[in-house]
Amino acid sequence: MSDDFELYSWYSGEVRHGFLIQNSEKSVKSHTEELQPIPEARKRMMFVCGKLLHLGHTLRALALCSDPPVDKSGLPIRLKSGAYTMGVQHAMTARSLISDLERIQSMVEIPQINTALGVVAGLSFITGEQPAMAAASRELLRLADEFEKTVQGDDVRSIDSLIPAARRNRGH
Repeated sequence: MSDDFELYSWYSGEVRHGFLIQNSEKSVKSHTEELQPIPEARKRMMFVCGKLLHLGHTLRALALCSDPPVDKSGLPIRLKSGAYTMGVQHAMTARSLISDLERIQSMVEIPQINTALGVVAGLSFITGEQPAMAAASRELLRLADEFEKTVQGDDVRSIDSLIPAARRNRGH
């Protein structure tokens, strides 16, 4: 539920995560031996996988929510503090992620995103639909895994303008 969470930018800046990268005929850990920039192809993969994973986990969380999303007049329910309930927050996040996936798909045809958009098209994004949300969550996580195994980052270079800059490292 972090504001503006996005996997690539958080992975590469908020907290330094390590991965092996080929450098001068040897593999090095990017965060310990020789600080290496994340290759462009990997950024693209992380960005798209992150959107699919985030949506999958958001749907799983929404499946577990029991709070009603709207009041009798149809307005989203807020807590006494003014914040939206967890169910409303998850539903709003899911809708935002779907918009992100639609934008990616408008720039490059990715079969897994096309399938993901079909999976979520029939959802109503209200609480109390645990089986449908849970099933959609599992399918999105499967699609993220399939995307990572079958698509190359260079194949989706047209999305570069969508990828945000790395978040600033806060010394973690």
